[in-house]
Order: sequence, then structure tokens, then C-alpha cells
Amino acid sequence: MELHEELFNVASLLFAAMPGEFPTPDAVRVRLEVTAKSKDARDVLNAPPLESWVVRLLADGMDGDAVLHRLFDKQLLAKQPFDEAKYIAWIVSSNRIGPDAIELDVIGSGYWMDALLETEAYSSNAKSDCVLAE
Repeated sequence: MELHEELFNVASLLFAAMPGEFPTPDAVRVRLEVTAKSKDARDVLNAPPLESWVVRLLADGMDGDAVLHRLFDKQLLAKQPFDEAKYIAWIVSSNRIGPDAIELDVIGSGYWMDALLETEAYSSNAKSDCVLAE
């Protein structure tokens, strides 16, 4: 998993150099508006987004048959640390859009995130690994 992003970058270069010889690489950009509904949730939004929280948040918008759920069910339920999350959410950035809301921008592989294609709105109680340690 730790090579997934690097392999995407190599595939992008090969596709750009020889488009007829190599398949189109698959990356997805997901942009979410995340609104806090409680004080604890506002505290999470005030901190830099951790990949473990971001991936759990994304997974909450996916069907239970999604690849993330099938491979990482215990980690998604916050029963185990989710070290692999950094290999799923390659680039994560956030922008405050209000006192209780942020816009979250996530780039990763379609392999993990295509399950969000039909999702419009959902609720989540995602936790990051740092909350698990407390």
C-alpha cells in the first residue's frame, strides 16, 4: 500500500509520455463540506485533519460492501489504530468556511474512493487515532 501513490505518479508519467501504450492512471479528488454538530466535533474540525479521521469520515459515506469496509472493518470502527490511512488519503487539505464547518479536499486512488461516486450527504461519528489513545 505504501507504494500506491508512487506507482500512480509513475503511471501518470508513462501515460503522458506514451498515451497509447499505458492505461490512464486512476486518482480521485473528493471535496466535502464537513459541519460539526457538537462541541467535540468542533474540536476535531479545529485541529489539522489526520488521515485516520479523514478515511473513517469518507468510509461512513460508502456502502458496507466498499473495498475500505471489506479490508479495514476493525480500523474503520475505531477498534484499532489505522496506520494504513496515510496510504489511502494521499493528500489532505482543509479550509475553514465557518465557525462550525470546513471544506475538506482529499486526493487518493479511485480504488479506495470510487464508492463515494453516488453519495451526496451523510452523517458521521468518525474518530481519529489520537482520540483512541486518550
